Amino acid sequence: MQEIYDKLQNEVNKFPEQFSWRPKIENEDKLNKAAGKIAICGMGGSALAANLLLSQPKAPDVRIHRDYWHDWLSDMDLIILSSFSGNTEEVLDCLEHARKHEIDVAVSSNGGQLIELAKEHELPYVQLHDALQPRYAIGYSYIALSALANAPVSDTTGQTLSKICADETSFRELAKIFAGKHMVYYSSSQNFATTYVWKILTNESAKQPSWANKLPEFNHNELQGYVLADQFNLNDNLGILFITSNDDHPRNLKRIEIISKQLSDRGIQVTIVEINGNNTLERAVYGWQAGMHFTLELARQNDVNPEEVKIIEDLKEKLKQ
Repeated sequence: MQEIYDKLQNEVNKFPEQFSWRPKIENEDKLNKAAGKIAICGMGGSALAANLLLSQPKAPDVRIHRDYWHDWLSDMDLIILSSFSGNTEEVLDCLEHARKHEIDVAVSSNGGQLIELAKEHELPYVQLHDALQPRYAIGYSYIALSALANAPVSDTTGQTLSKICADETSFRELAKIFAGKHMVYYSSSQNFATTYVWKILTNESAKQPSWANKLPEFNHNELQGYVLADQFNLNDNLGILFITSNDDHPRNLKRIEIISKQLSDRGIQVTIVEINGNNTLERAVYGWQAGMHFTLELARQNDVNPEEVKIIEDLKEKLKQ
């Protein structure tokens, strides 16, 4: 097992370097660069990077779709299909229907059926670099999706992002506090692209139940669910982690301060993590790598193989039957 941890730790350490990658768009002359309404269709780790596009000030009108084909997609100018494996059932379904509706499509994938179909039908596509897991390839995915959505990351920005480094030691130490707990992650909307990565990495790498929600919405309803913390043994089984940054609205930071004490007073383990960076992109890269350090250590503490996703693979196999 140690060999697996070491291999993944090396991948995490090199993660920011993904942002210096310059993608090649095949069949670029067929890419709709004037698209006003764009949908990105993807599931799991292949959709993670798309969240960050929503928070970019110069990004086009992007909607993220994590499902089979829905009729509203027929109103899109461009549908970007994102699947690292290239074999994701829901994404392939969206491709089939998009072609029937004669909607412009583009593909971001490492291989599989998506790349084969892109080549067969001469669709614009970016073939992603190899990675050990889709959830560790979100840098490559973000660069590819940005390029296909006609909002590419500049060379200068890419080089800056590639030099970001979240402190491995501090996040590994933090993970030792939360190993084995049901995790809930909270942040403001502008940091939710980071928060949701922590949630998915906790599920897949550490095999711990975890959920995520946004401020200030959650404190208008979800907060009330902690009132009976003692009755439901939340003080023993639950861990709450707030992710903040220096550009959070002052009122949200005030909410976090108050809510942290409210929950701590009920015996729930609560920690606030601030992610560093000069802008949204820098903070996301820092936060994504920090989450990878944190959850890989959770996996070590839980003595589980962070690469395995057996129950998900079992579901996919049974769906094929």
